[in-house]
Amino acid sequence: EENAGILPPQFHGFVIPEDLEKVNPAKVYTAVREENENTITVSDDKGTRPLKHIVYHSPTGMEWGYEGSGSADLARSILADFAGIKVADTFYQDFKWDFIAKQPEKGFQISGQEILNWLKRKIET
Repeated sequence: EENAGILPPQFHGFVIPEDLEKVNPAKVYTAVREENENTITVSDDKGTRPLKHIVYHSPTGMEWGYEGSGSADLARSILADFAGIKVADTFYQDFKWDFIAKQPEKGFQISGQEILNWLKRKIET
């Protein structure tokens, strides 16, 4: 798991419903665009912390509002935080298209419940 931040996506096995049993749907992911930097945080019942950037496509940082490398890294980082690297590596490109690329430039919030509902639909199809 420690090396997950530097390894390219890989196949970890098929994602099954049991892979989602330990997620916390109360998490909230917030992104804010500021003048000189972007701030991306995770909030839950334990508090708020920065989202760890799992670098693969964009060594310069995470982004949103377009279909590029920064958005791919943000999608992968959110999914890895929410449900683990297996889920992230399976679905991050779809998550980028369905959520991250569509977000407004100023910022956004995505709830864990929204992510969980989306993941359940992806697993069922």
